[in-house]
Amino acid sequence: MKTRVFISHFHEDRAAYSALCIALDNLGVSRWDVSRLALGRPLADGLCDAIEQCNLCVFIATSRSLESKWCLAEIGAFWGAGKRVIIYLADSAVDESDLPPQFRGNLWTDDAKRVMEAIKESDMSSVQETKDGYSVKLGGLQITVSMGRVEEYECNASNRLVALPANEFFDDECIHDSNSALGAFMQRHFGDHIPAIQTLVSDQLAGKPSEDVEKTPGKSAKSYGIGACVYLEKPLSIDLRVAMIAVTTQRKDVGLRAGASYIFSVAEELHRIMANHRLTHLLIPVIGSGHGGLREEVSLITMLIAFAELSSRLSSRVFRDINIVVYKRDAFTEPSIAPVTILRALNFASRYLR
Repeated sequence: MKTRVFISHFHEDRAAYSALCIALDNLGVSRWDVSRLALGRPLADGLCDAIEQCNLCVFIATSRSLESKWCLAEIGAFWGAGKRVIIYLADSAVDESDLPPQFRGNLWTDDAKRVMEAIKESDMSSVQETKDGYSVKLGGLQITVSMGRVEEYECNASNRLVALPANEFFDDECIHDSNSALGAFMQRHFGDHIPAIQTLVSDQLAGKPSEDVEKTPGKSAKSYGIGACVYLEKPLSIDLRVAMIAVTTQRKDVGLRAGASYIFSVAEELHRIMANHRLTHLLIPVIGSGHGGLREEVSLITMLIAFAELSSRLSSRVFRDINIVVYKRDAFTEPSIAPVTILRALNFASRYLR
């Protein structure tokens, strides 16, 4: 995504604003132009659009803009979205102590040249736009968040693992449910042969450690534990590498659930599977939501943290490319996580998880 800059300023500071606009235009850096906002549309809607489309905010700090509730709302909104805010002190009467507390100690300068340098630096480290989502580089790990259906993505490359959520018993009826990631993928790639896949899963589970737990009142089942995995390599001679990974649990008096901590267990098991089978690319839907009950936004952020932390901690090249798929039924419907939220999550990752 090419850098697009939002300039927060007080309308009477027109000279400083115009000079900054000219400098950005000369650099070829695109900027948000509030004058393009459709007539009659609330300014708040325009700010939401700006946060979604801009990589950073430059705040022209003057005595007037620091007293403007709207200017403070703008920079607060960018800060809350996890996006970079550069403070340009354009008034000699203003110093760092006059800034809102959350911006003290951050990048601020009274030198326009340094503002331009910081913008160019952000251009090199920003979230990139893809054909159906966004992508960010975290050290040696490329993470893409796409909006679509996991079963429709290219998945038969020899270095790619497809990870699909299951429950700790691996008796998930979702395998027959086309509205679930597991069911949609299985039906798309195996059709009427799902019973044969279930047999392969049972064979893989034979001999694995388990414990009998009371799943529902009066009904016990074998639990293989959160993070347990069934790995299928070229199942039914189809050129796929599939991992069914336990991310939800069920207990009497508790019901079905998933926890954010489960995602860390899943990430570690996937790392082990991929290392053992020399796989480097991972295709995975957002996990832990749905029947698990986690908010999808929480699941996505936790996945980003888990994969980035694991890749950094183990200093390995196992995770090289991860594509997390946010469900989007078709071209005419909205994704289950709003694009602006995906951008915020990846900007957070870019800023804190490198």
